[in-house]
Amino acid sequence: MLSLPYVTKTAFQSIKSQHASKVDTNTSIKCTVTSFSSFVLSTYQALQRRNQVNELLTMFVQASCYVAVLLAEEGQGRHVMCVGGIGRVRLGRLPLYSIHHATTTGPPSLEMTTNAPTMKHQNPSNQVLTEQLLAELLAMLKQEQTAYAPSGDYLSPSSLRGENFSGAPTPSPDDRRLLCLWSYDIIDLCELDRSVACIAFSYFDRFMSSDSRRARFALVSRHEFQLAFCAALVIALKARSGMNVEFDFVSKIICKNMYRQDEIVEMELGKMMDMLSYHCRNPLHLSEVPLTALIVTVTEILKALRWRLNGPCCQDFVRYFMEIPSTVQSNPYLVSILTELAENEAEEYMSDYTHALRNPSKIAFTSLLTAVKGVDPTLFHPTDKLEFIQMVSKVTGIGAGNFFLHTPVDEIVSFFDLKEERVHHTTYKHQECVVHRSTNHQCKPH
Repeated sequence: MLSLPYVTKTAFQSIKSQHASKVDTNTSIKCTVTSFSSFVLSTYQALQRRNQVNELLTMFVQASCYVAVLLAEEGQGRHVMCVGGIGRVRLGRLPLYSIHHATTTGPPSLEMTTNAPTMKHQNPSNQVLTEQLLAELLAMLKQEQTAYAPSGDYLSPSSLRGENFSGAPTPSPDDRRLLCLWSYDIIDLCELDRSVACIAFSYFDRFMSSDSRRARFALVSRHEFQLAFCAALVIALKARSGMNVEFDFVSKIICKNMYRQDEIVEMELGKMMDMLSYHCRNPLHLSEVPLTALIVTVTEILKALRWRLNGPCCQDFVRYFMEIPSTVQSNPYLVSILTELAENEAEEYMSDYTHALRNPSKIAFTSLLTAVKGVDPTLFHPTDKLEFIQMVSKVTGIGAGNFFLHTPVDEIVSFFDLKEERVHHTTYKHQECVVHRSTNHQCKPH
């Protein structure tokens, strides 16, 4: 029988040898390999229960190793890490798997360990922006602008008009929003972090704006549109939460029997069915496919996404922003409040089609700005609010520059609940905001 841990270890050693000169990448490469081995692990367990560990498993392992190599080669130097829930494991919910040698001879075993805490804040006494934090933020910003760039406006009237020849009702932004809200209910039912749903939205949007024929068809069929969304949600549940999703659960719970199980399987299989033609004379006998087996990297959506599943989401950016050294770090209660408020705002933005097409970092910054405004001044002083937002903007280069540049001072004062006497306080040092942009107002520190 093929040993999954052995193949995973072999893949890790192979990738490591290819990056022998990059010592700093070892841990990140291991995270990449083991995260994708979780795909294979759930399938392996399902097949093992049915005594069907055969060529299918070989294909899954090969696909997993291929993805690991692709992602490892995608990175450069220390930035090979797949941030956003996997590379930086303490922010993710995916179960971690560590390879170790058993005391007896034979292949190494695969040990599942619990996730690390989701947040570990800086020590207030050490208010120094660590090199690791900055490097990871820069890697995330680079990822969202390149491989994980936001999708195009696939629901624009011009796009739909070019695809729809039947005159039938086409999917709309309102349809997408209803699906997003419904997916939050599913995630809550599974007791998972709602960031998993936001990641599913990202998969779905990127898929729908791709050149996939299935995506083009989904633009003119609400049935296919909803089915594609369900498939994206299943992928997110598998890839970013470590959930062992079975097709009977998908059909009965997620889809409420709106789709046959073979339809869901077909969406997951897609073009990868050609890979099975070597072993099966007629690979499209979907009724014979085990319901719990085919929910891994053999989907048309994954092909359209080019196997890229580990990009940062807006919640990841929010949590990183909260780790930037500032006066906020001295108050863990305030940190938890701001994080929760900002993540709630991000969830709302992600369900809105017009906002969802923006970069996750910008959605996170806007959410954090709204969260900061909503905190009571007695808990978070207005001047500290301003200092915190400016610190985040200075470190990341996001948002506040345009906000302070194009917003009159009186509106800034109103937004942050600043009082004139506080604005002129000697401790106020925010030169970027102080210099007014008009001719009749100036606000300078003493």
